Amino acid sequence: MTASHPADRGTPAAWSRRRWMLYANTPVACWFLLLTGSAAAAATGRVGTWIPVHVLGIGVITTSIMVWSQYFTARFTGTRPTRAHQVRQLYRIGAVSVGTVLLLAGQLPATTSPRLSLFGAASVAAGALLHGISLAAQYLAAERTRRFRPVVAVYVLATTCLLGGVTAGALLTVGVPGAWVPRLHTAHLLLNLPGFVGLAAFGSLTLMFPAVWRTRGGVDRTIPALASLACGLATSVTGALLGFAPALGAGLVLYAVGWAIAALPWLGNVRDVLAEPRDRVTFAAVAVLAAPAWLIVGVLTAAADALRGGHVAVSPPVAPLLVGFGAQLLIGVLSFLVPSVIGGGPAAVRLGMGLLDTLGLLRSTLLNGSLALLLLPLPGDPGPVPAVFVVLSLGAFLPLAVTAVPVQRHRPRESHEPGTPPTATGGNRPAYGQVVVGLTVLGALTGLILAGAFSP
Repeated sequence: MTASHPADRGTPAAWSRRRWMLYANTPVACWFLLLTGSAAAAATGRVGTWIPVHVLGIGVITTSIMVWSQYFTARFTGTRPTRAHQVRQLYRIGAVSVGTVLLLAGQLPATTSPRLSLFGAASVAAGALLHGISLAAQYLAAERTRRFRPVVAVYVLATTCLLGGVTAGALLTVGVPGAWVPRLHTAHLLLNLPGFVGLAAFGSLTLMFPAVWRTRGGVDRTIPALASLACGLATSVTGALLGFAPALGAGLVLYAVGWAIAALPWLGNVRDVLAEPRDRVTFAAVAVLAAPAWLIVGVLTAAADALRGGHVAVSPPVAPLLVGFGAQLLIGVLSFLVPSVIGGGPAAVRLGMGLLDTLGLLRSTLLNGSLALLLLPLPGDPGPVPAVFVVLSLGAFLPLAVTAVPVQRHRPRESHEPGTPPTATGGNRPAYGQVVVGLTVLGALTGLILAGAFSP
């Protein structure tokens, strides 16, 4: 895509940013609703857990990445999308969404059909390929002097990983010799989670982390961090495909090091904000801090499994990678971006952020604490309560957004109030009392687990 020129009189004008986001995020909202239903069905044993896992991974997270990577690419390259480009992007999102439906339908007991799953995988791959080509074209057309232009290259690399992950999954569906099943399964997980989701998140956080914490960015470590991430991912995937566990484990460690390099200036941002927090410690802020930590935990857990067990049939823990990292980061970033994109003036943005941050620190505490309870080797059965806390903490975003968006849109535009940050959420200090309440609840829950209250 190239920068748009003044349109001819017969050419439809591009949709406004607000309208474009409404159209593009409609499939994401539908996937959120489907995720709720599939998670409930999995909890009752009516469907396998892989259904909500793929609904979250391919449906919610992948379509969201497609929407927001295009949004940031347009900003980073200075391009102005035309109506035709916006429509094509909707078709690409639709191809991925329809493909995901077919892929899942082909695996359900009532509609089992490998051919249907392959059609679905091909549709997902086609949408992702066209998306990557579009991003690459915008990258090549942009001026080299633009500061965040390299982030677009990261998005293209992430999309390439998605194509590889879909291909590995399709081969598993077709059927491969027995020795290749664990190799392809591990490569499939690595390319989709640390690869596609991880690299896309890394690219966005280079800009988003200091923005969400509302402070100045630190030293730019994008290049060394990306080099470590790319080399680590390539090494781990190659080790998985070759069946060489030491290379798999070493690559995952190198990948984790890349995230640690990226996080160094972010920790400086956190330190500066905590010295004078005002109202800057929110659900979104905690999410962009906690999510990379869960990714590192999940990757190092898989690395230890490979190095200790000497095999490539490792299963990167889904809970920290897909929920603690992917879902938490997505909800956190959306809690910041949605009010910013809707706009309406500083007061309206403040209002929207405040509504989306309702009980924000309580939700953050329950979310991350409950995930820890689910993963720690406690002597008792954790029962359903931690999982319920995780679902409620993340799922609260949808009703809050449904409430906040129309309220913000219909607030009269006001000028900036002196002395008030344009993106402030309203209070003068963080609601640390919510953290105390959350820790108290988690402490009581831990006591019940240790006492065997949920053990059969």
